[in-house]
Amino acid sequence: MTGKTLRELLPAGSPRNKIEFLADELQHGLELLNALSGETVVNFITNGDFTATPAISAGVFYSAAAPQPKMLADLQLDAFLESSSPAAFAPLSWGCEAVGYEGNNYPATFGVQVDWSGANVTNRDHLTVGRPLGVKAAATMKGMAYRAALFAPFYPSVKRFGFEFPTFTVAASIRAGSQVKWGLVELNPGSGNIKQVLFCEDAVSDEPNHHILRKDGLKLDANKQYALVISNVQPDMGYGGQGVSVGWACAFQNEAQSPTLLPNVWPQEQNNEFRVIKRLTHAEVVAGVSIDTSPYAGLTSARNKHLVFRLARVNEFGEIFSDGQQCEEIRNGDIVTISVPGAMNNGADYAICACITPYPQHIGFFKPDGTTAFDTLQEYVIPK
Repeated sequence: MTGKTLRELLPAGSPRNKIEFLADELQHGLELLNALSGETVVNFITNGDFTATPAISAGVFYSAAAPQPKMLADLQLDAFLESSSPAAFAPLSWGCEAVGYEGNNYPATFGVQVDWSGANVTNRDHLTVGRPLGVKAAATMKGMAYRAALFAPFYPSVKRFGFEFPTFTVAASIRAGSQVKWGLVELNPGSGNIKQVLFCEDAVSDEPNHHILRKDGLKLDANKQYALVISNVQPDMGYGGQGVSVGWACAFQNEAQSPTLLPNVWPQEQNNEFRVIKRLTHAEVVAGVSIDTSPYAGLTSARNKHLVFRLARVNEFGEIFSDGQQCEEIRNGDIVTISVPGAMNNGADYAICACITPYPQHIGFFKPDGTTAFDTLQEYVIPK
């Protein structure tokens, strides 16, 4: 900052330029305040509190009507379509996998919805319980007959202390029902899949509201990528009766292993994108639309890890939503052709939506043999 006021420093041009300038100045001021008030503790998980989630992605892309195959054997692990692959659209800087719960006679549905108020942030008695400390928004898993894993990839930037690996803490605020687990995994840099599980624990609680999960004393390598994972099984019909809402999650350096320390800097970079690739008529959907995937790449060698498509409907108000119709995907090199041969013709148009990220959107949590990375609970062991 100089001696001039912010009004005098505002750049000329579009309102967007002015907004971006003010956002940068605000971030700079917050960093100065953190430095003056004590040690800066950075959360290595971007958008850990879900407040950076764009309104378009929160309201449009995370509907619980997103279709998922009933059987794991029906999945195509290299598919780009959300309805054909394990990947499910997730909030900014997060990833998600979801498959149908086997053994039911009705189709599985699943979606992640970001909510800023109501029962997804607190329980139904939130007027008397009050909003949980630190919870500003919540990412809630919704649907029926599903198994799902919501995860946040991150790299631990560190301050070195001698030649030892620094010490970290991971934590999350969740409101959980039954069949919920949480843990930390290391990712393979080439494939983006899980390389090893560092720990896995039950996350079930009788508390009616959000409670904090925490694991101190972790030794992590700054040159490796990790992911904090929260998994949930919803075997029955209904929307979230035994589901889970995540209020925030963090991973940070904690050399003293203070049991109360939490980050005071929460990065919110826009490092992924939700995009409407193309609007389509009913006839075009039946015939099929071809998309060149070659421009899209990420940090792993598998392009489908970084580009996930959803075929959605466009109603008379121009709103985009998923209606559960199963799509077909045909691959020919870099070209992916998406169609719905039996699409219903009710006058509505369609849209191909995409989630594009530099980090992997699915990490091999669900394995081809039907098992998952969290089938067995695992205690953390300090590496030698």
